Amino acid sequence: MSSLPQRPDQRFTGNTPLGPSAAASGLLGIKSAKELNVNPSGSPYTMFTFPAAGRLWNASVSYTLASGPSFAGPTQNGYCQIITGSGVTLAVVELVVTDPNQIDSGQSDQPLGGISVLKGDTLLFDLNNGVSIANTTQRASGFVIYSVP
Repeated sequence: MSSLPQRPDQRFTGNTPLGPSAAASGLLGIKSAKELNVNPSGSPYTMFTFPAAGRLWNASVSYTLASGPSFAGPTQNGYCQIITGSGVTLAVVELVVTDPNQIDSGQSDQPLGGISVLKGDTLLFDLNNGVSIANTTQRASGFVIYSVP
């Protein structure tokens, strides 16, 4: 019994969630850098320093900002981002609280398709530039998928 020919939509096209270049490369050398459940103190955090030129395939950030019962305003904004040391923003989430006992959360998941990064550049995880907001709790996590050929 022979198998039926595959339709074009059933064939592997070389595309993945990481982008066509990642599939073509066979995903060799793919690694990840992460920060988990961090608060603003000590931010920005260095996630990784490239020992050689590399590529960025995906960046993801999740961030929660919660006001406590003694939060009295005014409206407070917070952010979390993953950036390169050379200044390229890879993923960002901005949140706001306006009243006591509020929770705001968000996520940014960015396919990057193999953006080139130079030797010595860094990945930075920036949670509100290290600034705490009075009577709130901030927590964030994030990761970057990268390769160094």
